[in-house]
Amino acid sequence: MTSNGQKTKLLKERFNLRSITREKSFEEAIGFLANNYGRLYELDHMIDWAFENVEEQFFDSEELFYKVDDQGHRLWTMAKTHIAPALRILFHYEPETKTVNLIAVDVIPDEEFLSE
Repeated sequence: MTSNGQKTKLLKERFNLRSITREKSFEEAIGFLANNYGRLYELDHMIDWAFENVEEQFFDSEELFYKVDDQGHRLWTMAKTHIAPALRILFHYEPETKTVNLIAVDVIPDEEFLSE
């Protein structure tokens, strides 16, 4: 069995995500994104919104879609169209314990977002 750290590393590699993880504080993550992409107030709002709404039933929303990893766990991605480039927040949901872990926060280019 892989450790959570190994699993997170594999997931980040698979999804080519930047290394903004729970190891960093929200302030550091928001600061990194804002420094690189601007729109601090929108990024701050989006991260707050995502974590206020991390509940299993919410994941059926049209604004969320998911992929399944090798162990059958759902990897939830949240993307909002009203900011460009879109903010993507990848969560790992563990149905057995009903916990949601932040894997990464990423900003995806318009062309990648539109193709998904």
